[in-house]
Amino acid sequence: MTALPLKTSISDTYPNPSNATARAGFAQLWDVINEVFEKPELDLASATTCDIGGQLSTKLRITGTTTITGFGTNYRGPIQIRMAGALTITHNSTTLRCPWGVSYTTTANELMAAWPISSSSGTADGWQLVSLSGGVLSIAAGGTGAATAAAAFSALKQAATTSATGVVELATDAEAQAGTDATRCVTPDNLGAVVLGLGQSWQNLTASRAVNTTYTNSTGRSIQVSVCVSSSSGGSAAVILINGAINIYGSSGAAPGEFLYVSAIIPAGATYRVGVTVGSASIVSNGWTELR
Repeated sequence: MTALPLKTSISDTYPNPSNATARAGFAQLWDVINEVFEKPELDLASATTCDIGGQLSTKLRITGTTTITGFGTNYRGPIQIRMAGALTITHNSTTLRCPWGVSYTTTANELMAAWPISSSSGTADGWQLVSLSGGVLSIAAGGTGAATAAAAFSALKQAATTSATGVVELATDAEAQAGTDATRCVTPDNLGAVVLGLGQSWQNLTASRAVNTTYTNSTGRSIQVSVCVSSSSGGSAAVILINGAINIYGSSGAAPGEFLYVSAIIPAGATYRVGVTVGSASIVSNGWTELR
């Protein structure tokens, strides 16, 4: 396609139509083309009434952030408008018709066009405005209310409840383990961090454990500790202490050599210790196992 010359007239490349009405319309068309392509943009500060038709150019750049409620009564056009930044243009069904028939929020460098509209009597009494490069359509008008995907999601999302469908945030393992969050959703992965036994196995830790010694559950999950000790004297007693408090208590009969079994679930981060409180006892072979 051959580019248009900087200034084009009907006598250059394109023939002058024979019909007088067509010639007049053709001349007006080239006036508009020359206006758009030849002239630079003229800056016009935003105002409540922004007189776009009273300027020396029909190629304008509107600056500022003042809300516009009218474009004045100097009707001519079409007028090309570039928005320097975001501002609101208030819709009026008679004097200022915005895109989609609702008040409109522009975006930086958005290109628009405006032209006069006429009443039923043929008198110009307002402006029609269209966006040539997009913009922000409100949610009420069927849009997203935002200029980016992230902002649109934020504007549109509604929180899920027990009675309404909506957007819900996924819980972290720590939130799932705390068991107090009523707004986040637990996933199968979270269940592995909450349900005892999922993703865990019994381990024989006899070689690395001793009675009356404090250990810490640093796995990030609850574990189960099961210990079997043999009493060396009759009437021995064994306990599991969680965070220093007696939790599980076991005792043997009168005869030495009897077994004492103690088992408890240890919360994540808690300390635990198997203590012999009466008499003496030792861990039997393979007697200290943990589900972890």
